[in-house]
Amino acid sequence: MRRFLVLAFAALSLVCSCSGGHRGLAGVSSADSFRGVYFWKTTFALDSVQRSFLSDNKIDRIYLRLFDVDGSKAPGEDAQVNPVGTIRFFQGVPEGVEVVPTVFITVEAIKRSHGQMDTLATRITKRVMDMCSYNKLGLVREVQFDCDWTQSTQDDFFRLCKASKEIFAKEGIILSGTVRLHQIGKEFLPFDRGVLMVYNTGAITEESTANAILDTADVAKYLHPSSVKRFAKYRAKNCPIMDIALPLYGWGVVFRGGEFFRLIHEVDFSDTDFFSRLDCVEDTAVAGAGTRYRVLRQIRVDGAELMPGDVIRQELPSYETIMGAYRMVATAYRSLSGDRCPSTVLYHLDSASISRFSAGQISSFYEGSSL
Repeated sequence: MRRFLVLAFAALSLVCSCSGGHRGLAGVSSADSFRGVYFWKTTFALDSVQRSFLSDNKIDRIYLRLFDVDGSKAPGEDAQVNPVGTIRFFQGVPEGVEVVPTVFITVEAIKRSHGQMDTLATRITKRVMDMCSYNKLGLVREVQFDCDWTQSTQDDFFRLCKASKEIFAKEGIILSGTVRLHQIGKEFLPFDRGVLMVYNTGAITEESTANAILDTADVAKYLHPSSVKRFAKYRAKNCPIMDIALPLYGWGVVFRGGEFFRLIHEVDFSDTDFFSRLDCVEDTAVAGAGTRYRVLRQIRVDGAELMPGDVIRQELPSYETIMGAYRMVATAYRSLSGDRCPSTVLYHLDSASISRFSAGQISSFYEGSSL
């Protein structure tokens, strides 16, 4: 497996390798306030809506996903860990916007790399810096790792972060990481800075879930008074700089025969020849559920064949829901240390998602730390 790790990352790094400096500026402080947005696509080619969003909202930082690190195993082969979904650049990043290279690391990749975290760290950090140089992403001060690590993969992921952090530090680069709400009580996190993800709070595969992207009831479970002290201890000892990420996106969760089937992202529910809205609780069979639709006729949507009888839970967090969750987090922050949420990062720079909100609503997301 070690040989596969070396070859896979080395081969792909050669494609984008180029000499050049990567030196950044460490020592980011809580006073380093910014307006950020994630970019989570495989091609970088901004349209007019995206460009207007950046300029109108004075965005000065893009958390740019460069690639995923995933584990795969074909029948009869050894386990491999590979970079996948590498972004391609068809234009440069707008001037005045700082890039934070971001890498999504799957739990499967961590499991398959057990005992080889130093090797994995070397490959990831080299590939990140090669891509930054080749694509002329400018001065890099920070790199972010995104991983929904579990209890069983925590130790290995932390080793990966520690090893990567040491490598980046030699280049004057800090390592930041995403933090899920269920992870905020940990005694230690190997990051210089964190981004608290206030989304993906519910169980997406459960039919009884009202909204898996964001439900204030789910947020409250982690920020009620009895947990505030634990959160305070976490911030003081581990990540005193903790920014906040809020969701702009939505999707449809498809259930077939009461079981989770898949996600869809592009669908027109107004076509009554194919979809019927389920307004009654008895029709949805799930009390407290959000907007749901039943498929009336077979139709292909977002690469999937939907069948008559399939039920789709539409999840589009409203402005009120997002701000309600933000107020809860802002209140918790102030009660812990009297400060405000340092900065906001919106997920993500997608034209359809952006267009769901008015200019004033977007502005309030960025100004919400003053709540």
